[in-house]
Amino acid sequence: MDAPAKTVQMNLLFDLYGQLLTDRQREIFILYYHDDLSLGEIAENIQISRQGVYDTLQRVEQALLDLERSLGLLAKDQRRNQTLRTLEGLLREMREHVEHTQVRDEVLLRCLKEAMDAVEELMTE
Repeated sequence: MDAPAKTVQMNLLFDLYGQLLTDRQREIFILYYHDDLSLGEIAENIQISRQGVYDTLQRVEQALLDLERSLGLLAKDQRRNQTLRTLEGLLREMREHVEHTQVRDEVLLRCLKEAMDAVEELMTE
């Protein structure tokens, strides 16, 4: 996995599981992944060795991956979002079809709009 993809994955996992880490682990993760500080800069800021920062980051990354393997919340969320995108596309296609038919069914159009609004609401949660 390349560095940008790893960063994205770690940030997604941190969003889901970050509260399960210690305060120190969260602090180091944020300084490295969010604030883009180097290991040396983090070590200097929090008064530990560069190796200590590196070791902590390795433990945090492994802990996040282990949590995902056990709980699978990220995978479930990604599957849910893909299903919602598919559903949104199907609803949009159905609405366009109904809007362009000879006899417009206003009840069906209203139901499709409500379903699309519900999908959109779920997608923004």
